[in-house]
Amino acid sequence: MKKLITAISKQALTVLSLTIIAFAAHAQKLPKIQTASVYAPDNIKIDGTPAEWNGKFQADNDPDRVKYTISNDDKNLYIIVRARAIFAGEKLMRGGLTLTIRPMTVKTSNKKAPDDVAITYPLQTNKQDLDKIVNSSKYFQVLKNDTAANKQKIDSLQKALTKMAFTAFNEIKVEGVKEINEPVMSVYNENGIRCAEGFGHRMEFTFEMAIPLKYLAADINSDGKFRYNIKLGETPELDPFGGVVNRAIAPPVMMINGAPAAERAPDSDNEFMYGVVDFWAEYTLAKK
Repeated sequence: MKKLITAISKQALTVLSLTIIAFAAHAQKLPKIQTASVYAPDNIKIDGTPAEWNGKFQADNDPDRVKYTISNDDKNLYIIVRARAIFAGEKLMRGGLTLTIRPMTVKTSNKKAPDDVAITYPLQTNKQDLDKIVNSSKYFQVLKNDTAANKQKIDSLQKALTKMAFTAFNEIKVEGVKEINEPVMSVYNENGIRCAEGFGHRMEFTFEMAIPLKYLAADINSDGKFRYNIKLGETPELDPFGGVVNRAIAPPVMMINGAPAAERAPDSDNEFMYGVVDFWAEYTLAKK
């Protein structure tokens, strides 16, 4: 009888141990910045969805409120970025994201280096269209309270926002590519730089970018290594009447939960929205 109890106890402990290990592995957080090399899947598409990644990302930068994956194949460097919430999506749409590629021989700093290649997307070209997208996306906060009953409405909202973004965002800013003379180009360009955007089921703004490696030759070491910077631009601050506030003339005192913004923690929504967010990392081109 004692042997039976002992055997059962050991089996129970084994199951419990495996459960704890599995839970710990599942709960393990993604790194804030990606350094791992990732070869892009054969079915990769620049369509604004993480479908080919099964919804998974390589990095989850919680303080900067973005998830992202950098990858490559033999022809292109790819990046997919997802805002972690609607509020972060608004910053991304209004201020744009700049991806900068820099040689390893140049130190990380905010000063522009001679061989830097910087690509910014999306560009805010029509404020009225952008305001409509942002305001519509916030309707999800009402629908999510009863997801089951509002599933059809949520699906319709997701499709409508993606269609609106497809129309609103159609220009890319390119700096440092000698073969490209015009700093701003259409998303329908013949240079092979592609961008697309969309919205997730929780209205998280997502966009993808593909850059031909031939434009980055001066930035990549012989071993395939380079530095990269992700920067979320400063969002224009609006006054109550919809105009842009000129900070140089009269910096506004914004109130959040009854306290001046200057007294809030630096990671508050206000500081995040109206400040510049950027971080550096290193990446090595993956081989198939």
